[in-house]
Amino acid sequence: MSKDFFSPYWYRVAELSPNLRLHIQFHRYHYRGELWYVQQNKVTGQFSRMTPVAYHFIKMMNGKRTVRQLWELSMDRFGDEAPTQEEVIRLLSQLFVSDSMICDVPPDTREIFKRQQKTEKTQWKQKFLNPLSVRFPLWDPETFLNKTFNFIRPFWSWIGLGVWCLVVIAAIVLAAQNWSALTENVIDRILSAHNLLYLWIAYPLIKLFHELGHAYSVKRWGGEVHEIGIMFLVLMPVPYVDASAASAFREKWKRILVGLSGIFIEVFIASLALFVWLNIDSVIVKAISFNIIFIASVSTVLFNGNPLLRYDGYYAFSDLLEIPNLAQRGIQYVGYLINRYIFGINEITPPSLLSSGERFWLVGYTIASFCYRIFIYCAILLFITKKFFIIGILLGIWGGVMMVGLPLVKKTHYILFGKKLYRHRFRAVSATIVFIGIFTGFIFLVPFPSFTKAEGVIWASEDSMVRAGSHGFIQQLLVEPNSIVEKGELLILCQDPQLSAELKIRSALVKEMEARYDAFLQADHVQALIIQEEIKNAKEKLLRAKEQFEELEICSPKRGLFVLPHSQDLAGRFVRNGDLLGYILTYKNLTVRVVVKQDVVNLVRYQNHGVEIRMADYIEKEIPAVIQKEVPGAIEKLPSPVLSMQGGGDIVIDPFDQSGLKSYEKLFQFDLILDAPIDFVSVGGRAYIRFDHGLEPLAQQWFRDLRQLFLRHFNV
Repeated sequence: MSKDFFSPYWYRVAELSPNLRLHIQFHRYHYRGELWYVQQNKVTGQFSRMTPVAYHFIKMMNGKRTVRQLWELSMDRFGDEAPTQEEVIRLLSQLFVSDSMICDVPPDTREIFKRQQKTEKTQWKQKFLNPLSVRFPLWDPETFLNKTFNFIRPFWSWIGLGVWCLVVIAAIVLAAQNWSALTENVIDRILSAHNLLYLWIAYPLIKLFHELGHAYSVKRWGGEVHEIGIMFLVLMPVPYVDASAASAFREKWKRILVGLSGIFIEVFIASLALFVWLNIDSVIVKAISFNIIFIASVSTVLFNGNPLLRYDGYYAFSDLLEIPNLAQRGIQYVGYLINRYIFGINEITPPSLLSSGERFWLVGYTIASFCYRIFIYCAILLFITKKFFIIGILLGIWGGVMMVGLPLVKKTHYILFGKKLYRHRFRAVSATIVFIGIFTGFIFLVPFPSFTKAEGVIWASEDSMVRAGSHGFIQQLLVEPNSIVEKGELLILCQDPQLSAELKIRSALVKEMEARYDAFLQADHVQALIIQEEIKNAKEKLLRAKEQFEELEICSPKRGLFVLPHSQDLAGRFVRNGDLLGYILTYKNLTVRVVVKQDVVNLVRYQNHGVEIRMADYIEKEIPAVIQKEVPGAIEKLPSPVLSMQGGGDIVIDPFDQSGLKSYEKLFQFDLILDAPIDFVSVGGRAYIRFDHGLEPLAQQWFRDLRQLFLRHFNV
């Protein structure tokens, strides 16, 4: 109940005898466990929600009872829960504005309803203030939908759902298999001059099927659709359908399906277009198919399916939460909180009746949707400006005026001249100035950590590598990996059956030759000298065989951490002479090769206050490091494929490069050395590097990022 039970304007409405119009219908719903009634105006298609108390008040209106009598009857029935005089006036105003009430309203009483009438005028004003989204109703499609629905009905059945699932799942698998071809140079392909015509034609056609999906869904559950028209969205004609009749469906899952049916249709069309794109060689057909895939997928993820924008996903999300008119009520509720608790207007009432748990969603959704709208507008603006600079600048100016300029002007006018604040002007102005001061100081004066993040690859020096000294099979691992070993310590024992047999044969051969030498020494001195020379050659071969046999025992070249990748797969493995098996590492001879982009290289060079590294396989440990050297000049070839996007990194590589190491943009390479001992490392693995640049205000960091953005994309 409102704080003020009586109203000074009550005398103006108390003797009115209102009655409901015949085209008003009520529906009973349960939202979030509470009973509500929804009023439907079957002429205008408008819906409004009300409490059982307000519903009882309205249903008692018969054109004979006065407002005073209706209020007294409500008092008798509901007691403390009965509406106050102020709430009754507000309810009558809403009925009057929505053309739901028949009543002779005197001119002086109409002034009471002026505030509500402004809402209706504002809606028309917003349409013309936003020329990129203007609706023009064209046709009543009810008859057409009734005649054609029997042909469409199978798609709204379990069989239709099964077909949809099979087609979409198959398309997802094919899209994953052909992801590189689909996403290769996608911006240039979409915004190329010859493709814009295909895009301009395909978009309205897809949206036509999208809107028909909503219309047929409404028909599937017994609703009516009486308006179809054209909406100019960013100067592009796009069909729209008035599916507000779905609000009368009692089951929320039906309302959700109506809201999502357009998305289902688009995804199905995109799946079919993918099949065409993969199997047809015609250039024009492939171009149109690609545009259909792009429109139906990107628009679904970023726009239609996203509940933070007021499209299909928003209405389905509202029905899922059982919070009708979520966006508008959220804005009103946040405004109420500001007026009530910051500006100190204690007499203000909440903008609408709230059920349990709604407050959290109203505030959270309002903040999240505002941030996302700003983000998506900036992303689209950047997308367009890359190709059409002048158009992008004009849209940026228009968006800045509409999304920032006009709201600031309106809020400033409200704070300085708003009638609501005539008793609280000083507090409102003071609170606004304090907020602006705190926000400005927070942005421009408070220092925050400034840093650059990059990725690198762990690199080991040549003298730390453990290599096979001879051909053979690994027989035994004598030291546990990731343990400290001493110089000369035996690490791995190999075997070569052929070499062992050769060693025995040569040893026996030497013994045989020595016996022959002893036999001929007295009988034939010349033959003895010949055998002696053969013994010398045989012993040299035996010595080489022994050396090769000794090299089957692999020892540590120095003291350090013994790192053995894939140690579980080594037993019985055949290795060749010189094969790399592992590493003996110390943090002083371990290098991390990191690449940074051109727009942050000067920060890394000249404003480096420290470097921290995290190994991908040991992410929880932070290791300090220092810059050892910088490779002179920019590079295009990555030091390792793990840094590329295909290898899990964030560097985009040239798809035409066979090596898979050539990046699209210029990069700069730094070698880092660790500044602390480590007990685990994966050579060749990924490392995450954080270059600390000290403390800077957010404004300074944002300005630098914005400047780099313009330099990178527009060279200005």
